[in-house]
Amino acid sequence: MRHEQPDDCLHYESVAVRGEEMDWTIPAHRHDGLHQFQLLRQGSVRGTIDGRGFEANAPALLMVPPGSVHGFTYTRDAVGDQ
Repeated sequence: MRHEQPDDCLHYESVAVRGEEMDWTIPAHRHDGLHQFQLLRQGSVRGTIDGRGFEANAPALLMVPPGSVHGFTYTRDAVGDQ
């Protein structure tokens, strides 16, 4: 699945916005021209970036470069910003 790039040059939202909307699992997608940074302040996340799996527990900072295919599954207690 390909995620459309937001119209704004800086996009910000809490992890809970998409987490709650998508039952805490964000399917694999990519952004062609957008660097994505996530600051996880509570909870944990597991996922893939370009097919490589990872797990991270808070506190954690993630960076996803433009064009990288990424997907995440957060714990329900996850608190953070992206």
